[in-house]
Amino acid sequence: QGELRVQDAYTLTAESVEFLNGFLRTQIGRRVRVEFLVGTNTFTDKAGTLLGVGANYILLREANTDDIMACDFFNIKFVTFFY
Repeated sequence: QGELRVQDAYTLTAESVEFLNGFLRTQIGRRVRVEFLVGTNTFTDKAGTLLGVGANYILLREANTDDIMACDFFNIKFVTFFY
């Protein structure tokens, strides 16, 4: 009935969408705005196209230039996806 069977279980990895890294990888190519917490109470945001997601970073192509920015994954607080 409500029991979890062994064959129903699966392994979570960094690519799993249950983790932010895994979900962000499904959004590569999309325009995003990422908000970062810098220090204890300062927010800054960056906007552009999500190019890649690593274990501890994301790559953004900045909105007004073709420059590529590597951003620290662990300071990310909010991500807005533009459809």
